[in-house]
Amino acid sequence: MIDIHCHLLWGIDDGPKTLDDSIQVCSMLKNRGISRVIATPHYIVDSTYQTNGASVISMTEQLNKALLQKVPGFEVKPGMEVFMTPDIIDLIKCNEILTLNDTRYILIETSMNSIPNYMEDVFYKIQLEGYIPIFAHPERNSKIYMNFNLIEKLISNGVLIQINHDSIMGKYGKNVKRFTESLLQKGLVHFIATDTHYVNEYFKGVEYFSEFLIELIGKENAEILTDVNPLRLWNNSEVVNISVSKKKFFLKELFKF
Repeated sequence: MIDIHCHLLWGIDDGPKTLDDSIQVCSMLKNRGISRVIATPHYIVDSTYQTNGASVISMTEQLNKALLQKVPGFEVKPGMEVFMTPDIIDLIKCNEILTLNDTRYILIETSMNSIPNYMEDVFYKIQLEGYIPIFAHPERNSKIYMNFNLIEKLISNGVLIQINHDSIMGKYGKNVKRFTESLLQKGLVHFIATDTHYVNEYFKGVEYFSEFLIELIGKENAEILTDVNPLRLWNNSEVVNISVSKKKFFLKELFKF
């Protein structure tokens, strides 16, 4: 599995504090089935989380050198999780912010309790410049909760959806878990990522997680989310959509809730 959303660069956001901490997180991820990661430190304008692109690239190179000895076979590429702002295109053009692994894909987040009124306009302008926006963990946004129409509209307009592993596993509560599972069953997800900030007790491993996904949405869909689409993004190729789950999965959730 390739993890496209992970906070493992030290000392620049709310992730690891030291290089040793970063190495420990990388070791944990490798032991649990992940071999490649895109480092996505927060980029929030006018905040303490505003490290520029050049610094992220430099830190990624430094981390990879350390991993050759400490965690061989584990690879990190630079990226960012960019907080929604009207100026995203200008920030890309001046190399202030990074896309994911120098591809067309850019990871964008919003507040957990609001939707900016310019959100859809920003997504549209990003695409006009040839980039592909990925909406990071919308299932955690209280204003989007159970709003399938909005998610469907964003996807129809070219926005991709990334959900968090921890959302499915219940870290953020039953409501978020229910919404996330429904998004999966309705085929409204393109990526699953760990969004790891530290050694994560919820992430028990890719094998365990894949079994859970297969039960929920079927083997083919699970493989698209854990293998196919992350690799396609890594290689700057087009991603594919998952299908709507079979009726039996909807009935299972109906009785469950």
